[in-house]
Amino acid sequence: MTETYAHSPIRIKKNITVKQNIKIMKKVFKHIGHNEHGITKKQVEFIQQNRVLLELSDGSFIKMVIELPQYIGTVESSLYGPKSGNKPVMEKEVFYKKRGNRNGETRMLDKPKRLVRKICVIGIRNGVAFTIYGTNSNKPSPMEVWDRKFKSLPNNEQEETRKFWKEHAISSH
Repeated sequence: MTETYAHSPIRIKKNITVKQNIKIMKKVFKHIGHNEHGITKKQVEFIQQNRVLLELSDGSFIKMVIELPQYIGTVESSLYGPKSGNKPVMEKEVFYKKRGNRNGETRMLDKPKRLVRKICVIGIRNGVAFTIYGTNSNKPSPMEVWDRKFKSLPNNEQEETRKFWKEHAISSH
């Protein structure tokens, strides 16, 4: 049972402790750093109140895909390739383009974005959400090979990342 107090948008659950109510009002992230992927306010609120993410310890690194409930709507995914249920994207299908203030060029193709119900969230619990984007994959995409932190990855992860980006591309639409 919930109760809304006059002149307050906050709903307090009855029959639970104040500490539990404070946890309900907490947010997963203090700040969303990179939100240029068409994520709606309702979707951000859903992520901010996600019980699985709220249970993580402050300072935990988060890199996961979350399924959106139907009532929250869909979000666009730009990813094409095997992890998205497609055949590998061939080199003859792509072009390279620098996006925004990124350090390198992204492998892109001329295909439309697709509506999906999964969101990838990468950030620090009770810190910044580095990025939130729609995906049709079950796993977060790896960083691109020109990313500043790429060289700090173990050799096997670098190889997996190179392989991923040889078979995948991002919609240019």
